[in-house]
Amino acid sequence: MEFLESLESMDPQAAGKLLKRIDLLEERGLQFMMTADYMDKFSFKHEDIYEIKVERRKVQYRILGVLRGPIMWLVHGFYKKSQATPKRHLETAKERAQKITNS
Repeated sequence: MEFLESLESMDPQAAGKLLKRIDLLEERGLQFMMTADYMDKFSFKHEDIYEIKVERRKVQYRILGVLRGPIMWLVHGFYKKSQATPKRHLETAKERAQKITNS
């Protein structure tokens, strides 16, 4: 699973924080995550992509996911040093989301 591979390549403490945010998403729901500023939503080429976010030592760690019915599919993880999310990561998330939809 590509998402897990990207998580394993991250700083262990940042990955731990991201896993805690995933637990929070499951326990408290999408609205809580958005209100608590733990998550953002992008509309990218007719696809809503959600971004779970953590910062550690001035590095931004991100997990991108898509909703399919009531299920949030986590499709891509990465880190960056800028605030902006590079389009190549959104493209990767969109491609992986299409695989989920088509399977």
